[in-house]
Amino acid sequence: MVVFNTATQMWEPEIIKIDFGLGYTWLGCVVMADKFYMRDNENSFVYDPKERKWEKDEMLNSNKWMHACVVDDVLYNHYTDEKEIRAYDPKQRCWRVVKGLEELFSERMEFSRTVTYGGKLLLLFSKVFRKKPLEIFYVEISLERNQRREIWGKVEWSDHVWNAVKFDWNKPLAVVV
Repeated sequence: MVVFNTATQMWEPEIIKIDFGLGYTWLGCVVMADKFYMRDNENSFVYDPKERKWEKDEMLNSNKWMHACVVDDVLYNHYTDEKEIRAYDPKQRCWRVVKGLEELFSERMEFSRTVTYGGKLLLLFSKVFRKKPLEIFYVEISLERNQRREIWGKVEWSDHVWNAVKFDWNKPLAVVV
């Protein structure tokens, strides 16, 4: 790995070597607390640019995350099969289920992506009918932590952004969030 130093606007001259094997399929890369958190097809890794050191993160690795995002130095990931959003806090080194979103996951979702926008969590997902995408929805979720360190989500806004029934398949699709 070669690192670009934003202060000097230069690429670091030496290559940072990894002491263990990395897979070929990158499923996620996020930045939390000034560290890079990455996932390949088997494991999760952390790179600390200040220490110039790589390490595996077994707790982060205990859940297969991908297409995740970070809000306030906490990683958020949606698991379509388990019908929940999970949060990983690197300071506490634990996974938690985001509470308060049970109604959101009452219907089957086939595809989803989490992104952050303005301190909130955005979830893009599709509903399916007979294994074909029917509609793509956008959900804006605000997040709060209580004194017991539980994370609660509240749906602030939701709407569909694409409808396959009304879609003209001869024109390109662009969704801007």
